[in-house]
Amino acid sequence: MTSQRPDRLQINPVIEALCELRFDSEESSSLPELVVSRLADAPGWSSGQMTRLPLAEFPPQIREQDPNLRDQPTLEVRLPGSPEFAVKIGPRVVSYHCLGNYPGWNALRPGISGMIEQLFKSVKSARVRRVGLRYINLLSFEHGVESVADLDCDVMVGGSALTHALNLNYQKHGETFSSMVRIATPEFVQTAVNRSYSALIDIDVFNRDHVSFSSPANILDYVEQGHNFEKDRFFELMPDSVVAKMNEKV
Repeated sequence: MTSQRPDRLQINPVIEALCELRFDSEESSSLPELVVSRLADAPGWSSGQMTRLPLAEFPPQIREQDPNLRDQPTLEVRLPGSPEFAVKIGPRVVSYHCLGNYPGWNALRPGISGMIEQLFKSVKSARVRRVGLRYINLLSFEHGVESVADLDCDVMVGGSALTHALNLNYQKHGETFSSMVRIATPEFVQTAVNRSYSALIDIDVFNRDHVSFSSPANILDYVEQGHNFEKDRFFELMPDSVVAKMNEKV
């Protein structure tokens, strides 16, 4: 595990970063399409490129009854003038995405803040029950990772380390956060990204069940803390040599 925590990596492995809010409201059950419409009509979102997602073809009653579908989005909005940013909306979920080249936390944070504010303006009865922050990374030789053996993670079977085909999922918990971390080699990954890579690291950070949220400011503060928790999970997998490689000027 590296002792370094750089604020910005010169060669950044992030291919997608997102913040997701799952919520309940009076309208989510009775008028689900109204929730989606109100959020899609938000200033800055309403003029974006809208795409109905496949789940929108399912009847609302089916989505509501299935726990695997209830918190999924039905609409994607690519933001005008910023096609690398998108919002996904459903009757019980809204998420803000950065796709492609990651511009850094300071560029992502204002969009997350705006999403939080917009949820409470558009759905006044909203009660947020889950706040999630997720980073998906693809690492390759340009990051100093030629195989999972270059990560600070040893998986042993019968006394031998697994260094090639690997698909590992594990959880780590903090006082108010939980994280689900996935490390996988290309054999186990389906992605539309057209680039070669050695390992995927997918980190999902979210609140523990006892955590509650009282206001937009409270949620944004929690997201800030979650970002630090996510960085800890990422950098504890990185030896100093890999961090040094990612910090080389290009």
